[in-house]
Amino acid sequence: MRIIEDPAELDAAYAALAAAWGAWAPPQRWASRDALEPAGEGASYARRDDVHLFLERTSDKIALGAALTERDQNLLRVEFMRDAPARRKRRVAIAADDAGKHHLLLSAEVLAEQDIRDPFRRLAGAPLAKRAEIGGRDYVLLGPFDAPRIADAFLAVAGLSPAFARHIAKLGALAADEDERLETSLYEISRNVARAHKVQRRVVAALYEALSVKGYRLDEASAGPLKADFAMTQGAETLAFEIRGDAEIADLVRGVGQLALAAPRGAGLTRFFVLPAPRDDSRALAPFMPAFEELGVSVLFYDVRDDQVSFVFHRPDPDLPAATRALFA
Repeated sequence: MRIIEDPAELDAAYAALAAAWGAWAPPQRWASRDALEPAGEGASYARRDDVHLFLERTSDKIALGAALTERDQNLLRVEFMRDAPARRKRRVAIAADDAGKHHLLLSAEVLAEQDIRDPFRRLAGAPLAKRAEIGGRDYVLLGPFDAPRIADAFLAVAGLSPAFARHIAKLGALAADEDERLETSLYEISRNVARAHKVQRRVVAALYEALSVKGYRLDEASAGPLKADFAMTQGAETLAFEIRGDAEIADLVRGVGQLALAAPRGAGLTRFFVLPAPRDDSRALAPFMPAFEELGVSVLFYDVRDDQVSFVFHRPDPDLPAATRALFA
């Protein structure tokens, strides 16, 4: 890995990023309060809902970053000189690997100055983001620039900004209040927050409808401050449900823990893990099946189509009574 010093090679890296930004969202002009110049050469901007990626170039400087369009609030912004891209003690730079692919180096201290802290732990597993040590300095390494999801990698770093976390929390709260005006104005990540709120409510409503007609009534499966997402009971039988809007590993781990602690296994208690129907197959669940079997958890897949929610067992607990299986047959 070598840091690029040649202005012509730096311009080639700029062009690769401009293409990536344009693939992420259609390029458009954006009047940033921090723009290098009102008519900077080769400016390329991309906006998807309430987040903007920007890339600005003048005769002597390049700036790139991400910002909230609301009040033009920068989430992440870095600048470097075109004739000396590694100036300022290599705090931020463009580098090339042995294959000539371009990468962005962001030092941990530069990120900390923008209130983005502990990036290495928080970016673990993020696509195209790695930890690098060069000259005793820690960097977040993003690239290569021509990778299909380089814009998402850059946004993963920008998304660590506390400003973005506050923005998402606000949107999540609004989504919980069913503010339908948000549906066409949410950025991809915040749209997932809204979808999780709304889908979970629909799943709960569908479960309630399916079970209430069978004589079940609302209940609470809890242990101290922990409780299952949803529970219903009939006689001595209680059904506890943990509902997830996605099937990422972190969601599965949290869900298993929640069910194990909030709804301890016992006589009359049946636990369900409710997940979205997978887009391709369910191999991602395979490592969790021993835990599900140990805990006596039945896995239900839900599918939402035309506002209708349907359920199908992925793998019911072997000890699940036939009458309970029939509830979702």
